Amino acid sequence: MSSLRAFSLSSFRRAVSDFLNYEIGAGYHDRNFESGATGVEDYDDLIYRVALTGESDVSKLFLGFQKNLNDFSKRASWYFEAQRFTLSVEHTFVEKLTCTLATYYQKNDYETIIPPYTEVRDDEIWDGFVGVRYKIRDWISAGLSFEHTDRDSNISEWNYTENRVFANIRCEYSTAMRW
Repeated sequence: MSSLRAFSLSSFRRAVSDFLNYEIGAGYHDRNFESGATGVEDYDDLIYRVALTGESDVSKLFLGFQKNLNDFSKRASWYFEAQRFTLSVEHTFVEKLTCTLATYYQKNDYETIIPPYTEVRDDEIWDGFVGVRYKIRDWISAGLSFEHTDRDSNISEWNYTENRVFANIRCEYSTAMRW
């Protein structure tokens, strides 16, 4: 278990033009973990998020960098500091065909040794995504995409490469358009 003594995250969003926005957010984690119970050192560090978004009628661009403490693991002692760089581009051709290209790089620095290993785990994750979506009607579209993920860890048992193909049908209905 942990106690979060102080956390503050403030974000500032600003439109530079009709098409370009930026966001800057910063905060601070000051966490105390029950000594001896989890083996995790107390964490106290700055967290932040910086993002740039560009959008027109047919194109979108997102560029972002963030740092935070990730504690979504089901195991209490698997806390890690994550630093992530993200880039995505989307463009719609002929009003019906949307193509997406996205990538991210994430560095995970674990805060403690995970038994039975004898060293602190560090991961580097590269992910790439390419997809296409066809709008059948205003409210329904079909898509196909491919995602490649490569995790490189200093503990070889956590290394992996994964390739996934997705097919989907998306239904969107807006009640606001009907009023």
